[in-house]
Amino acid sequence: MPRVTERLLVDNFLSNIQTNSRRFERLQEEVATGRRITRPSDDPTGTVTSLVLRSKDAENEQAQKNIDLAAGWLNATDVGLQDVSGLVQRVRELTVQGANETLSSQERSALAAEVDQLLEHTMQIANTRYGDRYIFGGHSTRTQPFTFQVDATGNKTGWTYGGDDGQILRHVAPGVTMSINTPGSDVFPQVFDALISVRDDLRANDSDSLSLNRLNELETVHDDVLDALLSQVGSKGARLDLTKSQLSAARLNDAEVLSKTEDADMSDSIIKLNAQQTALQAALAAGARVVQPTLIDFLR
Repeated sequence: MPRVTERLLVDNFLSNIQTNSRRFERLQEEVATGRRITRPSDDPTGTVTSLVLRSKDAENEQAQKNIDLAAGWLNATDVGLQDVSGLVQRVRELTVQGANETLSSQERSALAAEVDQLLEHTMQIANTRYGDRYIFGGHSTRTQPFTFQVDATGNKTGWTYGGDDGQILRHVAPGVTMSINTPGSDVFPQVFDALISVRDDLRANDSDSLSLNRLNELETVHDDVLDALLSQVGSKGARLDLTKSQLSAARLNDAEVLSKTEDADMSDSIIKLNAQQTALQAALAAGARVVQPTLIDFLR
């Protein structure tokens, strides 16, 4: 009977030491890592909350990356359309000059040569790339969207569009998609047609057609370009900026909630660690008084 009592004392001592040691190690880990939850068993409910918040943050982070890519595409489109707007304005100035009846045919031919160069530049803009993708080809981003039709002498007589009217969609927020492109078919055909007509009228020394037809056409074309800039590019850019700000605010809020869920209260954890260390030392000291005579009793 005495030996059973002694064995129980030793077992209880070892069990208490193990329990105190585990608590001490857990608090040590909490203070060292600064995290209250390092494994699901630490707080099952908190772990579920943490997983949901981390999944949501990952989705928002990807949306922000998509917004940055979309903004880059829209910026390239904006630059291209701004250039076209300025180019059309310059052609309008040349058309006004060409409509002046006092100009000679040679002077109109010189104006026609400049318009022809501006026509070339318009083609360059229409085939703008963002990275390795054509931005004005609709879904056909790998194929050059526009080419000139030329006659036997190399004179540019028309154009060909190799793209489509497809809208490129990007996920810019959870459950939200946005079209980020402006198909070239919405803008450039009328620009090409107007510039070719102005150039040909200048070459034909036709001041009446320049004043009666081409100036009105250029006004309409310029309005179309501005409409594409404001409604399709400017408004989308503003929406992307607003969405990005909202995502940043959401991620900041989620980070605060995640910190409250996972992170340890360091001052509280240090107090608990010191208290647990004291308890462990006391248990060891008490156990030493129990174990020592018990071992002697076993040796008798």
